[in-house]
Amino acid sequence: MGCNEDFFYNVYSEVKEKGVSEDFYKQLDKMKFQDHHKYKTVRQTWEYAYNKIVSPTVKNKITLNETH
Repeated sequence: MGCNEDFFYNVYSEVKEKGVSEDFYKQLDKMKFQDHHKYKTVRQTWEYAYNKIVSPTVKNKITLNETH
């Protein structure tokens, strides 16, 4: 798997495991209509949405620089 596939799989797995899938997808939908997210890549939007949902647990934040 490439780096992007690993990233998306990790985010998907953690969101599902934590039981916050609905909140995660609501955040992604909300971001579609916000101008400051207009030019972000899909990976950047997923990273932002994930971090927004799990913000109370700062140690679990995912960054773009993380490689596997």
